[in-house]
Amino acid sequence: MAGDSEISIDTATEKKYYNLFINALSYTLVFNSVQEIADSKTTDLFFITAIVAAGVFLLMFAKLSWDRTRQEKGTERFKNLWDAIDFFLEILVNINVQLLSTMVARWVLSLPPDDIEAEDVIPTGALCLVLIWLLARSLGIN
Repeated sequence: MAGDSEISIDTATEKKYYNLFINALSYTLVFNSVQEIADSKTTDLFFITAIVAAGVFLLMFAKLSWDRTRQEKGTERFKNLWDAIDFFLEILVNINVQLLSTMVARWVLSLPPDDIEAEDVIPTGALCLVLIWLLARSLGIN
């Protein structure tokens, strides 16, 4: 038809909005989970944060191992299955890194200013450094 113009979206734009959606979805899930954990009076955010940090390291190790294994095998027979596993591991790492950063922030904000001592500052600083390192690794920065 005359005057009709076809709207075309390039692949880079599609990928940008897809990643934005995945990031927003995982952040929303994580934020609500942390809210529930922090609202229960029986939990200690520091210990839960330490457990999540250990989980992040294990998931990152699993993801790196999987990437290495997939490159070595290079089989096309189960490509869809390998892609699904790759996607699942990537999402798990993303969600857990966001969970860790949200829990650290919530834990730091829950500390009363008068009660902050070296025992509180050192683990908080260490966790923040770990988060920065994880971010750098996920972006491919060494």
